Amino acid sequence: MTYATIDDIEAELKGINFTTTSQVTSTAVNNFLLQTDALINSYIYERYELPITGAESLEILKKIEIDFVVWRVSKILDLTKSEPIPADGVPQEITEGSAYRQSMALLASIKANKNDLPDAIEISPTSPLASFHSDPNNSNITPFFDMESQQW
Repeated sequence: MTYATIDDIEAELKGINFTTTSQVTSTAVNNFLLQTDALINSYIYERYELPITGAESLEILKKIEIDFVVWRVSKILDLTKSEPIPADGVPQEITEGSAYRQSMALLASIKANKNDLPDAIEISPTSPLASFHSDPNNSNITPFFDMESQQW
């Protein structure tokens, strides 16, 4: 299950429909969704139980996935949308990845424990997965080996 659907991508890219014969096919978009889903999960698996089921968390991850896939499709289709900057009347490129960069930064901050998925289930320190954490916030985990000491 992906966080977003092909319908979400079409809604974001108003007027573009993906079919089996379109320049970017529906199969390609579905593959982009699956790939992005795996990427998102690779960022959050250390902190949260997967699959994510909380409604608010799913909406956040859906937005991230939409931004990533729309960026990929926009690059393939060479879509640009210029709007003047209000004060100067100078065109600016909207699809040059600003939403993608913001979503990537949000995903990185979730991984770094600076932002949260509000209703997602965090992995408890007693979970078997806790041994994989290298986050400094897990200071209550007792190391198995001593630093700078030969133990074998």
